[in-house]
Amino acid sequence: MSKKILIVVGSLRQGSYNLKIAKHIVKSNPIQAEFKIAKIDDLALYSELYDDASETPEAYTRIREDVEQADGVIFITPEYNRGTSAALKNAIDVVSRPWGQSKWNNKPCSIISSTIGTSGAISANYQVRQTLNCLNAPVMPAPEVCLFGISSSFNENDELINEIVEKILENFTQSFDRWIEKFKRDF
Repeated sequence: MSKKILIVVGSLRQGSYNLKIAKHIVKSNPIQAEFKIAKIDDLALYSELYDDASETPEAYTRIREDVEQADGVIFITPEYNRGTSAALKNAIDVVSRPWGQSKWNNKPCSIISSTIGTSGAISANYQVRQTLNCLNAPVMPAPEVCLFGISSSFNENDELINEIVEKILENFTQSFDRWIEKFKRDF
């Protein structure tokens, strides 16, 4: 049975390079997994008011179920002002609640960050890592993938044309496959 891997893309921008990266992973599928890209653009900002089951938005229930059903989760984050996007942080927060019912607990995760600039979105990558560590989600320690100058890696048809980035993503995905297996054995 193939693994179910959820991809959470932190950029909501139409034409997002982060979404292009996610779609490339799904299309190339180097590990023959069942990939799903999470929908987070309709998540209301987290509020404890929604912890009451009668008040829980449908979008909250959907993302929580998506995470629960996944064998592992890949986050792909942009960097805004040296941090991750509000949309991605909100999705993480929604899935971590209600108190004591976090779906992140013991869920294997990994992170890709990308930017059109030169920083590789390292700060955003570490911010997501720090948040997940706090939630007891085992985050794959390596390889760390912080892609810079990502805008030149795709052609006008949104196809990945940078062979180095392609190899990095293939290695990353294969490493994550092994991380999920290790998690299943060790935990």
